[in-house]
Parts: sequence; C-alpha cells; structure tokens
Amino acid sequence: MYVPAVHFTGLAAARLDVTKRIPWLYILAAPQHKVLYVGETHDPSGLIVRISTHFGPFLQSTFRQACANVAGRKLIKPPFLVVAARLPVEEDGAGWDANSKIMRLRLESHVHELAVRRFVAVNPGWVLVSSARGYGADLPGSADAAGESIWGAFETALKFLSPFSVVSPLHVVLLDFEPPQDEQRKGNLGNALEEIETRLFNWVVQTLNRKFGDRWWNECVPEAIRVECVKRREEERCTDTLPPEAYFSLVDFAQIVKKNWSCCSYVVEAISGEQGKDRATAWISRLNDVRKLWAHPVKRLYRQASAREMTLVWELHRKVDSVLGPLGF
Repeated sequence: MYVPAVHFTGLAAARLDVTKRIPWLYILAAPQHKVLYVGETHDPSGLIVRISTHFGPFLQSTFRQACANVAGRKLIKPPFLVVAARLPVEEDGAGWDANSKIMRLRLESHVHELAVRRFVAVNPGWVLVSSARGYGADLPGSADAAGESIWGAFETALKFLSPFSVVSPLHVVLLDFEPPQDEQRKGNLGNALEEIETRLFNWVVQTLNRKFGDRWWNECVPEAIRVECVKRREEERCTDTLPPEAYFSLVDFAQIVKKNWSCCSYVVEAISGEQGKDRATAWISRLNDVRKLWAHPVKRLYRQASAREMTLVWELHRKVDSVLGPLGF
C-alpha cells in the first residue's frame, strides 16, 4: 500500500510537496541513541515545518524533550532517519479521511503499538519516546493496513540506510499513498449496487410479511408507493406475472422503513451508524444517486462515478453484508 516516493537525495517516483498542508504520519529515529518517535501533523505550513521543530532548540522540540523526559537522553545527535507517509484524504478513495484529527491519532496509536510489539520488544536498548492518544476506537480495515504498510517501510528504511549514516547526518524518506487495487476496485460497481438493493428488498418484505402476514402490503407500504407500483406494473402489462412489490424503487425502502420503524429501525441504524428515522435512512438516498448514474450508460459517457461515490458503495456493501448476513439475508 505504501511505497517510497522521495528520498532526500532527489530520487523520486512521485512529487510530494512538503510545504503544503497535507496530513502526514511520521516516524523519527536516532539510531546512535536508540530512540523512536511517532507523530502526526496537518500543519498549515506543511511537513517541513513540523519536522524542523523536532530538530530545533530543546525548548521548542517535542522530540528532544521526549528523549530527555522518557529515555533520559538529553544530547541527541545525528544521524537521524525520518520516514513520513502522506495520509489519504477523502478524494483518494481510501475509505477513510486523514483530514480528521481523530483518525490521525487512531492511526498514530496503531503504529505505536506496532513499534512496541515488533521492534522495541525485540531490540534491547531501543525506546519509544512519544505518547499515543488513540481514543480507543478501531480503525477501518484499510487504515489498519496502512499502518502496517508504513511501519514495514520504516523497518526496511532503517535496515537499508543504517550503513550510510556515517556519511549523512539526515535521511528523509517520504511515502506516498497508493489507492487500493483490490477486488473491490476491480469489481463491478453495478453488481454491488444490485446486491445491496435485492438484499434490502428481501429483508424488508420478509420482515413485514412475518409480522403482518398477507396484510403487509396494505398496512405497511405507504399508499403513494402502492399506487405507483401498481401503475408501473399495469403500464408494462405484467399483472399476471409480477407482484406489485417487484416495482419498488430503491428510495421506496426509506419510506417503508420509516412507516414501520418499530420493526425495521435496528437494521438501518446498524448500517448507518446513526439514530433516528431521517439520519439512519439518509444513506439510501445517497446510494440511489449513484445507482441512477450507473443505470444510465449514456450519462456515464459524460460523468463517471467519483472515487468518493465508489467508496460509498463499497462501504455500504460491506455494512449491509455485516448486518443482514447474520440475519440470513
């Protein structure tokens, strides 16, 4: 997921602006003193300002103060290794947004844990001098994998560059984010949309049928939706072959769920992570916007689904599966 993009020598596979406001996670190492420091930044002046302060005067350097207070090492001297990873923002389509301070702190805590378990615990004398503030929440799967990738890149850089430290006081390696190329990105977005819609249909109809029996159509479906479904069926002359519920549209489910909130709320609230009729069903309308684009190939000649829209579909696909799967839908 993470690959070296820039080394301070000027070798570059991609351009990363260290003066621009971009979210970063970075690891500092002073091999001679065996100290590690993990931090995050979204400094308006860029990564370069934050890193510079760490190597500046003691009173202005969080890194130097941490070395003194935690490890009792006050005179920290070169060589230094800095491995900094640009974190993804919403437009990258990673499924998580590092513009969020809380998200960066959770990732920082994850990398802290990796540093302790995989390095400090098996390399005597090394100390992790930074502190983690992770809010105790789990990371999305892609962010968890990003932390693993960043830490792996750091260990490789430390091993590879250590022999060169005698000729250079500072090594800076920048890591750039690569959008995931997994089965989700390669898969058919239309198939995912269809699967979400059919699973919602099966869950709604069976849930209402179990509770109300043959009365579910008249008692549970708003009149406007019933009328429209019957109208569509008659227009297609399919009254003998298809039931009226076959003509539900995706957005109809939001209204049906709201009308039958007492027996449907637990599912849509679990999928959305929100509470209340409007907030818990808002994702159905957002999903329908993507579905309308996908259902019209000519429109897609002019506008493709954005990375943000694709991420929404795959995230909802995962959530629908995690909630409805155990219920048998």
